[in-house]
Amino acid sequence: MDNTMLTLKPGAVPAERGGQSGLLLGGRFRGAQGAPQAALLKALAGGGQTLARLNELLLAQGLPGGETGAALELAAFILNFEDYLEP
Repeated sequence: MDNTMLTLKPGAVPAERGGQSGLLLGGRFRGAQGAPQAALLKALAGGGQTLARLNELLLAQGLPGGETGAALELAAFILNFEDYLEP
């Protein structure tokens, strides 16, 4: 993983709908797809994070597949929230 920083776009704020964690931006809500993505959202809500740090957070959760599983989960997160994130 590299040291590229991810941050929430200006105006994107953590939100919950129906017990699902996610982000709200311009009236649009996008929900996390599972606990790993919710953990990544929580980390980003605290400020910008490097891809390497986000990967470490996923590895600490013991996802199946080790490094590969964490990288795939991070990629899925970025695709899910691409409209809410900026590098």
